[in-house]
Amino acid sequence: MDQLCAEPYFPTAVITDQGTNEINAIQYAFDFKPRIFYCAWHILQAWERNFTKEKLGMDNISIAKKKERKDRVSETFLTSL
Repeated sequence: MDQLCAEPYFPTAVITDQGTNEINAIQYAFDFKPRIFYCAWHILQAWERNFTKEKLGMDNISIAKKKERKDRVSETFLTSL
């Protein structure tokens, strides 16, 4: 069988969508443990799915307060990228 690449490949970082199986495979395949980063799009999707009004205790607060809290969380997340 022909090899795709004749030289060994040692990535310093890998981007994944937070899948546990993918992370385990990356750590198993590379002995030197490259840094693992999560795809920002997938993180935002998880936030949309998991940060609901009920889970955040936002059922009984005003619309302005909800927007303020959402903006603060988004700003904090985006500045940490």
